[in-house]
Amino acid sequence: LKTLEEPPAHVVFVLATTDPRKIPATVLSRCQRFDFRPIAPEQLTGTLTEILTKEGVRFDPAALPLLVRAAEGSLRDALSLLDTAIAYGGGELDEASVARLLGASSPVHVRAFLGALLAADGAGALEAIDRAARDGEDLGWLCREVIEAARRALVIKVAPEGKFADLTPAEQAAIREMAEPVSQDELVYLLRAFMDADAEMRRSPHPRVELEIAAVRAARRPRPEAIEGLIAKIDEAASRLRSAPALARPVVAQPSLLDAPPRTTPPMSGSSVPAPAAAPRPPRQQAQEPDPVNEGDLGRGWTRAVEEILRKKALLGSVVQHAVPQRLEGGVLTVGLVASAFHREMLGERANREIITQAVQQHIPGARRVEIATEGDVPTGAVNHPTVQAAVSTFQGEVVAVRPRVPEEGEVQ
Repeated sequence: LKTLEEPPAHVVFVLATTDPRKIPATVLSRCQRFDFRPIAPEQLTGTLTEILTKEGVRFDPAALPLLVRAAEGSLRDALSLLDTAIAYGGGELDEASVARLLGASSPVHVRAFLGALLAADGAGALEAIDRAARDGEDLGWLCREVIEAARRALVIKVAPEGKFADLTPAEQAAIREMAEPVSQDELVYLLRAFMDADAEMRRSPHPRVELEIAAVRAARRPRPEAIEGLIAKIDEAASRLRSAPALARPVVAQPSLLDAPPRTTPPMSGSSVPAPAAAPRPPRQQAQEPDPVNEGDLGRGWTRAVEEILRKKALLGSVVQHAVPQRLEGGVLTVGLVASAFHREMLGERANREIITQAVQQHIPGARRVEIATEGDVPTGAVNHPTVQAAVSTFQGEVVAVRPRVPEEGEVQ
């Protein structure tokens, strides 16, 4: 350390490393640091090709990308791997021997795996994983190979004129052909699925399971045409709902109150006193009219009341938010609700009824008391409406709740 701090005037120490994290901080603090960027893959490929040509070594051009990716931008590491690969291959360099040396997945397995994924063939993808595992290949490498292939396909898909210097024209054409039937969104989905899987495989005790989950997810990815078809169905249903006539408000018949006939006292026998004149007939009583609250105001008031209940007691509010206001008569608000036995018991508790009543009195003018009609008392007009039934049939669904439509400001109900 003293020598580094005060070197002789005629000496310059140059320290080089590909892993600066392993250099002690005491040394780093006494040095000027210059970070060199990784050498581009095309430059590494060109350098290795030149060396092999000058040395007269027979080599397969498809083996060089494996060495370049393993070197991660370091020429020193690339040369070291090249010497080892030549010795391992008996003086020659071929793709299969380099893949075995690096523990990489066989190009055949990678292409089969990627082809099954792009074809959304989950069974084929799982079979490719099984073959790679039986051959003793590193499944983590297989995952990273898929990531790299999907990245290249996405780049070519987005920028068709783009080129990869570490790939031959035939390999670039093969990637372009492979990416042709899939969309950019699907490639992004594949990338994200296997990048997540790569991270999980590094810390999971079951890396193969993580890779298989990613393969199944990728094979079941949402297709653009399926999403477009669903959007078209939603637009069609919305158009039919807009063109359908509004639901008529149910009219509750009110019984008429009829006057009883006047009672007369019969004359006493033998009396000549005339019978008293009949009392004048009182005016006919009119049927009680409902409180002057229209359906729109009732729906809006009930919505605000439910929000108030949710703020006071969330569990209770989650139950009453499915209730449908039916009518307001004589200060009594009647709401319909399909409720289970547990919900009916909850609504029957005095404290809960007080919370509901207070919220209703606060937000619905004229309402003094709340009656909750459960089960069969709930109106089924909305559920049986042709438009609703058409939507249920189109989406193969079911109606889970009925809520009143609140008119917008200025809209005529």
